[in-house]
Amino acid sequence: NNKLKGFLIDHISIDDCDDIDASDAIDRDLDTELELLTMMNALTMDVMSKIDRFYITLQFELFVTLNQGLLGY
Repeated sequence: NNKLKGFLIDHISIDDCDDIDASDAIDRDLDTELELLTMMNALTMDVMSKIDRFYITLQFELFVTLNQGLLGY
């Protein structure tokens, strides 16, 4: 008897046509996640290069300003 005290357990028949290939769904999820990470990495690199250029420009402007002050321009 498949009935336990307090629980009803029905026999579930699963045949091959009901089989869902979960690995395909997992692969799609991983592909999507990899694509998002790649896009985020590209965005991060773009932002970092802009920040680097900003700081180089800032340092140069500071250097020029300090030299002008020291040389009395």
